[in-house]
Amino acid sequence: MDYNTTPQTKQTIQALWRLEKIILESLDFNTVVQKIVDSVLLELGYLNLGYRIVVLALIDEKSQKLKRISISKTPEAEKALKVTPIPFHEIDIPLSATNNISVKAVLENRNYTTNDWRQMLCPPYRPEEAVAVQNAVGIKNSMVFPVISKNKAIGIIIFSMIKEADKVSEDEMDLIKGFTDVVGLAVQNATLYSRLEKTSKDLQFANFRLKQLDRLKDEFVSLASHELRTPMTIIKSYLWLFLSKKRDQLTDKEKMYIERAYESTERLINLVNDMLNVSRIESGRLKLEIKNIQTDVLLAQLVNELVPRAKQLGLNLAFSNPGNVPRIMADPERVEQVLINLVGNSMKFTPTGGTIAVRLIPDKDHVLIQVADNGKGMTNMEMQRLFQKFSTTGGNYLHKQEAQSTGLGLYLSKSLIELMNGKIWAESSGPNKGSVFSFTLPLANS
Repeated sequence: MDYNTTPQTKQTIQALWRLEKIILESLDFNTVVQKIVDSVLLELGYLNLGYRIVVLALIDEKSQKLKRISISKTPEAEKALKVTPIPFHEIDIPLSATNNISVKAVLENRNYTTNDWRQMLCPPYRPEEAVAVQNAVGIKNSMVFPVISKNKAIGIIIFSMIKEADKVSEDEMDLIKGFTDVVGLAVQNATLYSRLEKTSKDLQFANFRLKQLDRLKDEFVSLASHELRTPMTIIKSYLWLFLSKKRDQLTDKEKMYIERAYESTERLINLVNDMLNVSRIESGRLKLEIKNIQTDVLLAQLVNELVPRAKQLGLNLAFSNPGNVPRIMADPERVEQVLINLVGNSMKFTPTGGTIAVRLIPDKDHVLIQVADNGKGMTNMEMQRLFQKFSTTGGNYLHKQEAQSTGLGLYLSKSLIELMNGKIWAESSGPNKGSVFSFTLPLANS
């Protein structure tokens, strides 16, 4: 067969464009590198020109080695894979092996031709192994071209053939050089895509693990809270009984210590309850008992219960009832919980002699409930953090022990109001100008 015969120039250029389209239409790395070594033999008709094996090797930056990536699926390639003493993907050539023409092609950014595989495979092959494999496959000549990406050699592509070097035409050389440009672009695109895909998978796995950890955290908080609540409630009950029945027998100092223990136990129970509620809300396990309720009656009763505590702190707590207020759809227990949180928050930040007003304002499709005080007020930065979990604000007016906060009250209030299809927000004109906490709840007939 006359291996000098080449396709016509126009047909070859068309084939090269076709080849480029085939390679670049995929972004999957493994698919691209296999198409690179297969399609050049088939699409360009190079099998008919005596080409038998095409190999792609890329630089591994970490190990500083040329690593075999893909080999064409031809009978000669299959034979080479059978007789090679080193598995294909383990044929790594150190970039320090500067006598190897594969390394030279990378370092010098130029192509090399050889009829002796010892120049191309040693190391890692021993010289006799390289000769034996070449003879078994019947390859007479190999050309090594650098693969360039962004003006830098990133690997090599090897064309091995069953004809001598002087039988390779200029057209063949020009087209192979053109093809290596396509290879550089294709490898670059596929590598970037592969990295993005890996990053995406890593992020998905990290997100999955975070969700797992979050669920485990919720389960732990729920379990720990349940286990804590029962003994703390028992301790609180015993302390209350002791204070009720033995008060006259206690010294002032003993009474003070027991009262502090009682108050601390109550705070711990409240903390446990808050954590349980947060866990239930975030896991979607909190059940609401939505009812048709008379808002002004509910609020009046609740404010009356809070008045003694306000007087104890030297505060004036009042409820403004416009009368004739329409009924709302809400969970009365949760409305009470929100109002206790908001009024309690105002008590913390309103000085002795201050005023806290609970207002009820009907609107078209909802009622507006406000808790306004003339206390410490807030900065814009403080208001931005208000309803976040574990967010606390310093500078309250209560004693240190009384003022301890979990930072969950306002977060819970917001979560509960939104679960009841309402809205909640806060306003303040600035430090020492008081605050207004407002929330809405839907009317029963809306």
